[in-house]
Amino acid sequence: AMAAANHAGTQMIRNVKPKHKSIIDEWDSANGAGVTIVLSCSEEEMKAIIQDVQSLGIHSGIWTDPTYPALINGKFYEIKMDVCGWMIGDASVLKPLLSHLVLYP
Repeated sequence: AMAAANHAGTQMIRNVKPKHKSIIDEWDSANGAGVTIVLSCSEEEMKAIIQDVQSLGIHSGIWTDPTYPALINGKFYEIKMDVCGWMIGDASVLKPLLSHLVLYP
């Protein structure tokens, strides 16, 4: 889970910085790492939330792991799976959209 969150954060930087460097610079100015919160939800809820925030113009996306390890019938497989969403924006805008979610344990 921690690796997936890091992958999503890295994807955020790569997607947002080339076009909107000032957004990343402002986020990065907070002790060199910005504020990062990892919340828990189902895959379906994650996709719906990302779709909603994108419709509001908030920079967001989903990290799709091409080799997600899955245990199926006692065997490990590597499958392609959407595992972690990311978004960057003002807390006052994001909080009402995400306040129903709990922190990832």
